[in-house]
Parts: sequence; structure tokens; C-alpha cells
Amino acid sequence: MFENQPLLLQDCLDGKFGTIFEYGRSCVCEAGFIYLLGEAEEGILSELKNKWNNRMFICMTPQWEDALVTAYPGMVHVTRYQMKYEPDIMDEKVLCRYTEMLPPEYRLTMFDQTVFDQKPFMHASTYSSYEDFQREASGAVVWYQDRIVSSASSFLSWEKQLELDVVTKKEHRRKGLAIACASAMLLDCRTRGLGVQWDAQNPASRSMAEKLGYRLDCTYQAYSFIAPEQP
Repeated sequence: MFENQPLLLQDCLDGKFGTIFEYGRSCVCEAGFIYLLGEAEEGILSELKNKWNNRMFICMTPQWEDALVTAYPGMVHVTRYQMKYEPDIMDEKVLCRYTEMLPPEYRLTMFDQTVFDQKPFMHASTYSSYEDFQREASGAVVWYQDRIVSSASSFLSWEKQLELDVVTKKEHRRKGLAIACASAMLLDCRTRGLGVQWDAQNPASRSMAEKLGYRLDCTYQAYSFIAPEQP
């Protein structure tokens, strides 16, 4: 289980993101993922498939995990990796090197008003204005000609902590674009005293995080009624 509570869940419990549903001794937080807290109860267990058929469930207690897999033995589950942010271990020279290793046809920039208005890959969509994003968040993108093809951005912010999301268009992968974006964002956040949380969805994402100085905090299972799309 988790060593530290996920940032998405913290933001939801604080009333800043998502929706909370209470069912007696159970609590369900809809915040990107569907977080299951408290004691599993038959009433909400029977509603999960109808209410959130296409979402991923994360159990915050062993009891919930046992109840979920017992009630729905055919559920798909994937292993995810919560990474530990340790800014003192991160090597600034390494981060800078990754930002400088782009192929010549690509261009790296930080989020500005133009990028924010485009909301690449839905990044920055949880921030109400560019001013809010400037104050609370960070992000970087890679351009190919006049199109954004890779982006690293904070999905949301909570008490000077950011939730990182990194996306690269399929046809531009394996060229160092994602790690360049993430490095630029980390350098900016380090200067500004912002922590960056990384929840890796697969071994490749975990490996990239470790190259940038993250350490594995814990692994956990995410459950779904439908097999998730390959990233």
C-alpha cells in the first residue's frame, strides 16, 4: 500500500479537486482515479461497475482491495509506481544535460501564455488562468515545426506540491523529448521551491523518473473493468 497519500487524493479530500461520495463507513473520491477509502460496504460495491465502468480504481485499505477482487474476480489490474521526490539527490548538471540533448529539428520551451492557451494533451486544464498556472505550477514543451509534440506539466497543485504528467506523440517517441521536458520542469520547480510528485504508470515511466533522481516509494495495483489503453 501507499507510504504517502497520493496528491490527487489529498487535493480531493481538501475540497480543491474532484468529488467525494460518502456511503456510511465507505468513502469514494472521484479524482482522476476512483479512490476507495474506509470500510468496503455491499451497497457501494454493487454500484461501482455501473457508476464508474470505464475508470481505474485504487484501494486505500487492504480491506477494500480484498472486497473488490472478491466481488469482481475478472477485473484487470496493473502495477503502478509511486516515486519519491528527493531534490537533494537530483543532479542539476544531469537535468541540464537532458534539456540539451534534443535532436536539432526540435525546440524546447517553457509554458507561456501561447502554450497554456493550447492546453497540449489537456495539460494545465485544471488551472483557471495562466496567472494561476504561473503562480502555482510549471511545465515545458517540445515543438516540432509549429506543433507541440511533447509536454511535461503539473496536472494540479497542492501546498507547493505538483502532480507531474508527461506525454509525447507516438511518432516522436524514443528521441529524448519527454525526459527533456521533465528535466526543464524539474529545474524550474527546484529554483522555485516546488515539489514534483511522479506516479509512474509503467516500467518505462519509472525508469525515466529514476534517471532524473527519483527513488521508488512504493508499488500499488490499479483495477479496472476494462483493459486500459496502452500509453
